[in-house]
Amino acid sequence: AYTVLVLGSGGRGESLMAPDQDNAIVFADGEPGGAEDSWFKNLGTKLADMLDISGVPYCKGGVMAANAAFRGSLDTWKRRVEDWVRRLRPEDLLNVDIVYDLRPVHGDTILAAQFLEYAYDRAHAEPVFAKLLGEQMTTGNPFT
Repeated sequence: AYTVLVLGSGGRGESLMAPDQDNAIVFADGEPGGAEDSWFKNLGTKLADMLDISGVPYCKGGVMAANAAFRGSLDTWKRRVEDWVRRLRPEDLLNVDIVYDLRPVHGDTILAAQFLEYAYDRAHAEPVFAKLLGEQMTTGNPFT
């Protein structure tokens, strides 16, 4: 089982006038660099190429399932979320800002819901993380 996610402004439904690719793949099982990951890397690459040909340009920041950082098993994604909410580096907060605004567009929506539920539960369990996100919202300062 797997799910393809649209992230960021696309996930929020706000990318009508200036779309770019912000997408990810979550698959049920497998390890980074394993057979499953390799298969989904190929799928992510084909997806990116098809979207580009159809007028949705590649993401300049690399937020695409073809990039290993935006592809992985549910367990891999859970480890990423854990790192993001604990390390609190600007790039971690940026990843949260992009990934938490997700919309499943293909595949197993239950898998997407499991990921999102875990991600929000972890964010709520880290008060310092929530405080930093709140500060960013009130100051308007970007994460990077």
